[in-house]
Amino acid sequence: MTAAPFSADLSAAELMGVISAASIPVLGEQCQAALERHCGASGMGIYLLRSGVPDLLYSSGVPGGFLEDYATLYGTDDPLIRQLSTQVPVTDGRTCLGEADWARSGLRELLSSWGLGHNMCGLIPIDAATMGVIYTATLQRTGAFTPQAREQLVFLCRGAGIALRSLVRRTRVVGDLPPQQARVAALVCEGFSNKEIARAVGLSEHTIKEYVQRLAQRLRADNRTALAVALLRQGFLH
Repeated sequence: MTAAPFSADLSAAELMGVISAASIPVLGEQCQAALERHCGASGMGIYLLRSGVPDLLYSSGVPGGFLEDYATLYGTDDPLIRQLSTQVPVTDGRTCLGEADWARSGLRELLSSWGLGHNMCGLIPIDAATMGVIYTATLQRTGAFTPQAREQLVFLCRGAGIALRSLVRRTRVVGDLPPQQARVAALVCEGFSNKEIARAVGLSEHTIKEYVQRLAQRLRADNRTALAVALLRQGFLH
């Protein structure tokens, strides 16, 4: 089994394409292209992460059934995501679990059942309350990610963090979302509490609670992280 292919470092043009992405789909496409070229990755997902739980923002090249199985089995307790921190911004299955434990882990078995081989994830810094994750995998016939590939993912995550900070902080109204609710939506995406949002926009906490509840009902979101993901995916905030 050969190692995942690796080419030259990310170019300035590639990084600028990620940093300047004006929407979630464009950001995802830019990240996917870079992962394929520099890390030998087959598929990828971008997740919004709060309280250690990932919520899918974008995916490409991954079977839908795999994403459902992953969410059921590891969506609230992924050992790789638990290991991520500012000191360990990128990890993979073999590094996180160790060679022997990785070989017999349920996570590797899940990947294998869907024709995938090795996985790798990196931490996307967004702000103090909100982080993200880029998760990627190789095809089953491809070897483990190289140290160079992990290094490239570090830079890619930094670029994605800049893009996501910009995306969650813009308040241009899209569709029929009123300006006041658009401002509230932007602050929800940034991880602000209802009390903090009320202070920022000069409204009562009760009014903010109603705004957030209406947005959640409209987008069928059952928690604040799911609401932030839904807002970004629907394009209310660009």
